[in-house]
Amino acid sequence: MGMAPSFCHYLPVPLDEQMKEGGPRRSWLWLMVGFVMAGLIIALSIFMVKYYSEACQNGLELERQCQNVTQLLKKQLIQAKEESLAAETRADTCNQSVGKLKAQELQLQARVRELERELTKLNQTLQETLTKLERPRTENTQTTPASSKAIIVLQMSTPLLLLSLSLAFLQL
Repeated sequence: MGMAPSFCHYLPVPLDEQMKEGGPRRSWLWLMVGFVMAGLIIALSIFMVKYYSEACQNGLELERQCQNVTQLLKKQLIQAKEESLAAETRADTCNQSVGKLKAQELQLQARVRELERELTKLNQTLQETLTKLERPRTENTQTTPASSKAIIVLQMSTPLLLLSLSLAFLQL
């Protein structure tokens, strides 16, 4: 009776080799752990791709928006610099015009003072002439009434003559 049953189909393996291999149960266990790990890795990969693709799309959209805003701000800055340069140019032109006008004003003021001096001299000359004409008139008032009328006309026309002379000098 020392015979082994006939339904066993594997060859007897020494006990040392069975301990090294871990037996058939251990192989099935490693195979199951491998399948579970592969499933987890695949599920995690799918989740990460979806998660990061949405975030990536959002990030790309935000980057495009930032680039658009940056380009718009650059254009506005260039335009502001151009307008500032144009304003500076206009200000320089105005300053030059103001300088020229001030110089012309000083020249006109000098001319007016000169004309006023000439007018004063003419008035003095006229007064002296009138005084010289008055003396003979007072002496001859009874004898020559026509000459007194001429002196009165001359006295009345003197301010008009002075006014026309001063206007002529101012127009120069």
